Amino acid sequence: MLAAALVFIMVVVAGIAGPLGIPALIAGIVAASFVLAGLAAPPRPSPARAGAASRMRLWLGEILVACAIMLLFMPFERWLMRRGVRGSPAGPGPVLLVHGYVNNAGALFILWRAIKAAGHGTYTLNLTPVYSDIDAYADLLERRLAEVQACENGRPVALVCHSMGGLAARAYLRKHGGKRVARLITLGTPHDGTALARAAMGENGRQMRPGSAWLRALAAHEQGVWPCPVTSIYSRDDNIVVPQLSAHLEGARNIALDGIGHVSLPMSAAVARLVVTELPSGRSAPAA
Repeated sequence: MLAAALVFIMVVVAGIAGPLGIPALIAGIVAASFVLAGLAAPPRPSPARAGAASRMRLWLGEILVACAIMLLFMPFERWLMRRGVRGSPAGPGPVLLVHGYVNNAGALFILWRAIKAAGHGTYTLNLTPVYSDIDAYADLLERRLAEVQACENGRPVALVCHSMGGLAARAYLRKHGGKRVARLITLGTPHDGTALARAAMGENGRQMRPGSAWLRALAAHEQGVWPCPVTSIYSRDDNIVVPQLSAHLEGARNIALDGIGHVSLPMSAAVARLVVTELPSGRSAPAA
């Protein structure tokens, strides 16, 4: 029902956005996602409830970031970001960034820049085909991790993954183990699925539906036991992961944030600083 309502709202918005262009369409979709995500959000104690001004800042911030990603960072990803930046042999370990559903590495630009500035070898990849089975991404990750290790004197690699990218990393760990991985950090990953995936296309969209056979099999294999340290960072105000607690991962270090939307997570300077502290050479921040 929730996802069907989102599709209906998207169709209506698309019908009226023609003269206003793509930014109006993006704004309408983001607004609709917040309305629907709010309906599924668990109740919060009164002191933790955001006021109208805070909600408006949250919505406007997510709209602006979504427009920037769709119109600038994703189309010009190859010009804005190098696919591989080697780190110093004496510096902190390498990091591979993994994007989410129907995105490319450009959606992680701020995160990429912060990790690179912290001295890590910083690498990206694009998950293709776009609508593939998530398990198919496991072999893509294996090849890219081998390439990164070849550039970094065999050092283990930290995986930093947004949204569906975190599920791709879990599929990788299930198939290939953790021998190449120093740490896994996920941002806004629907570990238990998201209701909005019922409106998503492709096999990977179906796999992200709550209670899917794929998610159940993945969790049954892991049983909350990991071959490397795992951190799940997520927002209680996420507008795509519905319900938001689906991003809480058993057996991981879970850090819950407030006041930030889904696509804004990897494009937030504050979140990027938190991720850097969670990397193997960093100093851990207190869990929420």
